[in-house]
Amino acid sequence: MEKLIESRINCNEELAKHPAAQVPRLNNLPVIGLFGILNGIFGIYDEVPGDKKSNLGPICAVFDKNGFFIEFQKNY
Repeated sequence: MEKLIESRINCNEELAKHPAAQVPRLNNLPVIGLFGILNGIFGIYDEVPGDKKSNLGPICAVFDKNGFFIEFQKNY
């Protein structure tokens, strides 16, 4: 599960410009992963000055102290 969550694939600029999809750049190319797609479907938090959740999606993955995936949950 960890590998699936951490996987990124190249995507096009149209997807990179989507307002809710989480699309970082790797070597200056847009890439997307599972959470970028899921949070693109479910949206992002509205930007609130100083809010650490601004522009983040509502879904997150929880890992234990050894880096093993435990569960998905709402990003409160």
